[in-house]
Amino acid sequence: MQPAEEFSVLAHELAHEMLHHGKGETRLPKVVRETQAEAVAYVVSRGVGLETNSAAADYIAIYNGDKKVLAESLSAIQETSSQILDELMPVEWLKPTHENQPSHSQEQAGRGNHTAASPAPQMPDQSDAISMDR
Repeated sequence: MQPAEEFSVLAHELAHEMLHHGKGETRLPKVVRETQAEAVAYVVSRGVGLETNSAAADYIAIYNGDKKVLAESLSAIQETSSQILDELMPVEWLKPTHENQPSHSQEQAGRGNHTAASPAPQMPDQSDAISMDR
């Protein structure tokens, strides 16, 4: 697998773990489970800058997912995607480096404990694309 495709597959499987395993509730139909997991993989992949082309839509179509299933799952998709992206790309990483640096006056005044900013993560090349056969 290409790295972009591998990333998306891992996001899809992580979504299954987060959404569909370890809960004591009734197991959702396969079309719902696959639609949710693939939609999360799509959002996470796009969130880190990967081009997904039509891979997510194609995958969802394989399981007969549709707008209704997607609409009914939006809350779960949004929450799960947000949790994954928050772990992958904390807000501190997204701020320009100079915002994380204490100003000269702050250093002199001794206000707060400022630590050096974490380096920004290396974002995938925009040309990375995904085509999947999960």
